[in-house]
Amino acid sequence: MYDYPHLSSLDIGLVRAPGPGFGNLLFPIGRALYEAKSKKEVFVRPAMLNLKKGSLIRMEKDLRLYNKELKRRNYNDWLNLLQRLGLNNVKVFLIIFSLSSFYLLLGFFKQSIETI
Repeated sequence: MYDYPHLSSLDIGLVRAPGPGFGNLLFPIGRALYEAKSKKEVFVRPAMLNLKKGSLIRMEKDLRLYNKELKRRNYNDWLNLLQRLGLNNVKVFLIIFSLSSFYLLLGFFKQSIETI
């Protein structure tokens, strides 16, 4: 079983819909972490990045993205998230392989553009 905190109405794994502030997000994260440890289940890290259009329109210095406050997901966290979403191991492997290939190509093109 997996424990995943529900932080906003729409959560697609990378980005979530605007919702409560960072302090109020700590309550559901803490509850899910406690439940996972007490039941010996797997805690799945939530997506912290959220895009609030108001702060983007006003061009505020602090956009309140919340993407640097907590530790980023590692490979096992992504596997746990995808398995929690109901994807089997073959689909998970194909998704991670395609994403890693995309990032490798992106890095290659970025380096080749910088050298020009």
